[in-house]
Amino acid sequence: MKGTSARLAAELAAVLLSTVPAPPASAQADAPAPNPIAAENALPGDSGWQLRQRAGAGVLEGYASATSVNHGEAIDVHLRASAAHTVRWRLYRMGWYGGAGGRLVASGGPVDVGPQPTPAPTALGLVECAWPVSFTVQTGPGWTSGVYVAAITRDDGPQTYVVFVVRADERRGAAVFQSSVTTWQAYNAWGGKSLYSGGPAREVSFDRPYLEGNGAGQYFRWEHPFVEWAESRGLDLTYATNVDLDRDPALLAGQRLFLSVGHDEYWSRPARAALEGAIDSGVSAAFLSANSVYWQIRLEASRTSGAPRRTLVCYKGSPDDPLRGTPLETVQWRDAPVSEPENALLGVMYSAWLLADAPFVVTNASHWI
Repeated sequence: MKGTSARLAAELAAVLLSTVPAPPASAQADAPAPNPIAAENALPGDSGWQLRQRAGAGVLEGYASATSVNHGEAIDVHLRASAAHTVRWRLYRMGWYGGAGGRLVASGGPVDVGPQPTPAPTALGLVECAWPVSFTVQTGPGWTSGVYVAAITRDDGPQTYVVFVVRADERRGAAVFQSSVTTWQAYNAWGGKSLYSGGPAREVSFDRPYLEGNGAGQYFRWEHPFVEWAESRGLDLTYATNVDLDRDPALLAGQRLFLSVGHDEYWSRPARAALEGAIDSGVSAAFLSANSVYWQIRLEASRTSGAPRRTLVCYKGSPDDPLRGTPLETVQWRDAPVSEPENALLGVMYSAWLLADAPFVVTNASHWI
């Protein structure tokens, strides 16, 4: 989704958010808190998040220890460089900020970094790093929920990103923006393996850098334009990832709206069940995305550290899936033995990729959209 179609989708989200009533009182855990997004975006922005000298493969790269943390918690960043160097880092919250696109919230360094191994793929194609922690970001309890990007600069100039979400788990009565990190990881070919490339893997790890987006995965490609647009209009958002939805279905309790934006293809059964349960309780949902809820996945522990939900498993219907024949078999949601097509949730089914960058033309201006 890009260009005019992305802008139209954003306008649709605004209509939904402005017209969807709050959930019934029985579904609300707390009274809605004041909208923090407008206040956040009134703060001075900083365009320094834009990389000036993008690091080549292996020159400087890293990953975060989690896809998200609640504000007030700490998150580790693991880095490597092609030779011994120091780096400095600047952490930005992504938003509108008068068009700057981000706000500087923390910085640090110099930090020593150096070479680290690229693990050989396992028999299932898993490439999982176990690099040491380079630095830790201690988030503040007052930090506004959002997508946070660390711009990391080597002492001789090359730069890379590390991306994660900061949640505000206490927020209710808002629109939950889901960052679709499972799909980013499914397409991530770092180390030569993804669910598509290198002789497709059956398992991929979050413990490795994103090859795409200079380390930011698919965030800038699919999600950032909507984040800028929505925050420029002060929409009351709180942020999470689909790994969070797998972990804690209560994140959607008492919310007004669930938002899927861009490319949201890979879903676990707990995440889908969480959304379906939230819809049943009165939460609305808007899928401003395509090819959504297409493959069922399982989120399992790291094969090295045992940390939960760090391994994404998807055999894509292969007979060697150890859970073959069960509701957890990793096939397309529409296929047996799962047989829960995405149109049961979305109202439509994905058919094909449409390579068209053209405007949508309004033919019925009285339609509710």
